[in-house]
Amino acid sequence: MFQLGIQNIPALAEKLLNEGTDPSVPVMITEWGGMERQRSITGPLGSISAIVSQADLSDPAIIVLGNDTELHWVNTAPFAGKGMLAFPAGEQEKEVVKAFQDAGGSLYTSKEFTLHQRITSLAALDSLEMIKHGKADAIFLQNKTTAQILLKYLKKHSEKSGIQLQKLSFVCIGKETAQELTKHGLMPACIFPNYAETFLAESVSSYSI
Repeated sequence: MFQLGIQNIPALAEKLLNEGTDPSVPVMITEWGGMERQRSITGPLGSISAIVSQADLSDPAIIVLGNDTELHWVNTAPFAGKGMLAFPAGEQEKEVVKAFQDAGGSLYTSKEFTLHQRITSLAALDSLEMIKHGKADAIFLQNKTTAQILLKYLKKHSEKSGIQLQKLSFVCIGKETAQELTKHGLMPACIFPNYAETFLAESVSSYSI
């Protein structure tokens, strides 16, 4: 077992291979072990460097070689390992995001949105890149206006990014937001009727994304 930076994995793999370690030895790498952001990948030592590069892992990480790769942290929260893109501008939106995080999910937002506090074309492009790299499983739309603006930009960039909007999951607040999705031929994975905190607490774990 090793604990070291992701950027050092290629050098470690090369060293082990040069020392005669079998390239087929299984390797498991876990980022943010035991945390809501936990994610694990596995592969043979001989190709683990390429797998890590494609997976876009981040520190901190634990690297395990050999049969012990079957051992790993188990996160039983409803949304463990799931990521949601959100653009929380107000307190009510932040309540929804917190409910998702409390259920084990990970929140992602565009750096462009954080910088300007509004959805821009660059923010949408940034979001598509996160989806493309497997960080986000769903997009949170808190109202009709957010849906209109974001969908406009997503449609503009999705084809170039090679992402089919129909395959994305959307979490909506209110029927009007959901109806905006259906206008574009998209279906919400979940519709919260309102922002009531008690409702969120009861239902955040009752749907899957």
